[in-house]
Amino acid sequence: MQAYMKGYLARKDLRGQLLDLRLRVQKSAANVDDGMRIINRLVAALSELLIMRSVSGILHICATLNMATQHSQKCCEELVAAGAVGTLFKLIRSLSRSIPDQEVLKPALSTLRNLSRYPHLNDVLIESCGSLETIVSEFLRNKDEGYFIASDLLKKIFTEKKGIEAVRKLPALLKRLHNHVEVLTRKAKAHKRNKPHAVKELVLVDKRLREAVEILELIKVSIGKSI
Repeated sequence: MQAYMKGYLARKDLRGQLLDLRLRVQKSAANVDDGMRIINRLVAALSELLIMRSVSGILHICATLNMATQHSQKCCEELVAAGAVGTLFKLIRSLSRSIPDQEVLKPALSTLRNLSRYPHLNDVLIESCGSLETIVSEFLRNKDEGYFIASDLLKKIFTEKKGIEAVRKLPALLKRLHNHVEVLTRKAKAHKRNKPHAVKELVLVDKRLREAVEILELIKVSIGKSI
């Protein structure tokens, strides 16, 4: 109970800090100097990400980066120029399947998703070594929020010519995505047959299946041939 309350209070405090940051980032759009001060602090925090040992500290930095990149293109551009894409991918690859690490994964992936909204930054993401393999791996391994964040990210990537060119060079990756759709299709049919009353579970499987099918269709249409 004590550990639960400690975690609850920490999350509550973090939400308050992020709300304050969001308001400051939004206001800084009219104040270049203030905006750059915030960005410089974010760049400094980014540089600490891979050397920090505290999971709560890493989570705080990732959550802060996620919040800031939701509201400022300038912030996104400065962070990418400071090496945010490579740093975030290194962090994601280092995470275990433990609950604390998976809490870190969500804002880390979400920050990359925010960066991918801008085509010139999406190109940087696509060209980052091993980026597609990393995102697809997280997409296939996750079953909760991380799955859908990774899905959004893949859809952004596969709307770009460079994203399609990259995935065409990775036939094993395409096969994994295809197999994933087949597995989810069988699972959805089995749920309908054997667990007709497990509505919540079935809805989640169907939702995951729709996301996976949409990603494959995006690739198929862009490549112009059957996978």
